[in-house]
Amino acid sequence: MTDPSCGMRVDRSRAGVKELGGQRFYFYSEHCAHAFMTERRVLTAPADARDVTSGSTWPVNISE
Repeated sequence: MTDPSCGMRVDRSRAGVKELGGQRFYFYSEHCAHAFMTERRVLTAPADARDVTSGSTWPVNISE
């Protein structure tokens, strides 16, 4: 199987596993898992919480 973040081949029995939206994803390293999960959170953030020009998230409510 292939790591969805870095594209490396992984052995399911030795891979890191993360769940997102009821799906399991297998990763070559913790770094790959972190990058994937961070990207997914950005892509699935509500439209009003995203900067659509760069895809990054930013605080919606900045009041104290």
